Amino acid sequence: MTFEEKGAEFRGDIEETDAFGRDKAISEFKIAVVNTYQRFLENKRDTFYFEQVEPDILGKEFRYPPRLFIRRTMTEISRKPKKQKCRIRYVTDEDRALVLETLKTFSAGPKEHKWRQKPSSNRPTIRLFFDTGCTVRALMKIGLNLLAAHCRSMPINRSTFDRAMRLIMRETELNGNVIFEMGFVNPKHFAPIAKEGCHTFRLLHADNMWRLHSSFFGGRMCTYACFPGPNRENWVCLDVVAPIKSTKWEWRSSTIYQPLDIELRLDASAELLNCRSELSRSEIRVEVHDSKKRKK
Repeated sequence: MTFEEKGAEFRGDIEETDAFGRDKAISEFKIAVVNTYQRFLENKRDTFYFEQVEPDILGKEFRYPPRLFIRRTMTEISRKPKKQKCRIRYVTDEDRALVLETLKTFSAGPKEHKWRQKPSSNRPTIRLFFDTGCTVRALMKIGLNLLAAHCRSMPINRSTFDRAMRLIMRETELNGNVIFEMGFVNPKHFAPIAKEGCHTFRLLHADNMWRLHSSFFGGRMCTYACFPGPNRENWVCLDVVAPIKSTKWEWRSSTIYQPLDIELRLDASAELLNCRSELSRSEIRVEVHDSKKRKK
């Protein structure tokens, strides 16, 4: 749903909306939004998530009306209309205020709607943003979870992986130099472990350090991360094949250390998008934030 001065406008995929029923779709969506807004006024959790878009990413040739959306299908929304989380994406504070002001008079009651159909943009503006620290911690967590699922001789807990867990939980900050030794890598070097229709992983251990090589979506996107910790198993190399949308994972361990070449990429947009693009631009930003102490 997009918001203009003249009011709100419902937008939906033509096939899904027609299959669900056009009038039914907008009615169910409005019921979910009204319920979420009421919970928001009552200061309840899991209501609105506000996401501000940086204006310079759009350029002068584009508009970006504020919008509200739910990351669910219409069928899923209709099943639990009172338990939905809405995301509000906007550029300026005025846009944010416009959305909330419009919601004040929003009604879930029946209303006659005029429909129009038109194709979407052939080349929409797409922005990929990664917080390097969060990305690296997430990769570390994947590695630790793989160890927890497969290790038999070594417990995965605070006693054995205290430093790694403190890094993942952000109880200890990552060193800047360490961050830029991990991240997205050139997929061609991970071809030996890539498998079509699967996420695949290779864990290696040496010098009290675990190294995780990850190949996602059959090798379209690959990452590398490492984290400290011991090894009490009788192997130093673990290969994991995880078919997408399947629980039939394959695990294979080896006593042979099998490293892969690491070529880090600061800009992974080509692999992530996998489509033609125009006016492609990438940049690295460093922002200083006050660290918040975690509650015990």
